[in-house]
Amino acid sequence: MAEFSAIEWTTHTFNPWWGCTKVGPGCDHCYAETFDRRVGGSHWGAGSPRRLVKDWSGPRKWNAAAEHTGERPWVFCASMADVFDNEAPPEWRNRLWSLVRECRNLRWQFVTKRIGNAPKMLPDDWAENFGHCGLLATIVNQEEADRDIPKLLTTPAAWRGLPVRGRQGRRGAGRGL
Repeated sequence: MAEFSAIEWTTHTFNPWWGCTKVGPGCDHCYAETFDRRVGGSHWGAGSPRRLVKDWSGPRKWNAAAEHTGERPWVFCASMADVFDNEAPPEWRNRLWSLVRECRNLRWQFVTKRIGNAPKMLPDDWAENFGHCGLLATIVNQEEADRDIPKLLTTPAAWRGLPVRGRQGRRGAGRGL
């Protein structure tokens, strides 16, 4: 288990907003949707409002600590959403890119089931100013592999990978491509 996250393959988890729309079989048993409903939310599905998280101070604190210690922690961004969801407001995504651009001492991980959306939703300066960021595409069957791995490979990123499931079905660290 990570020091500041219950997810074993990351140090911190930062959720800028909650909510998403299911797009494939990898969404069938979505832990985030289940958790959202458990706490009284209804931020899943086409047309459902997403919820912007108010406190975005965590990454700045982690970045300052990383600058001081020289250790670069991993940050899983958006475990309760998909950054490349069509229904996430563009201004929220722009605000996120500003924060990520500012927090260069962190190693940001963006996991998505929508890698095809990434090129049009990444900031214009992605290739120049986001060398501390990686993209992982969730793939659950051969059809998705055939469709999405080529998209992942042609999308610029400091690193790319596929999240893998370990024993007991838990997601583990990504496999690099």
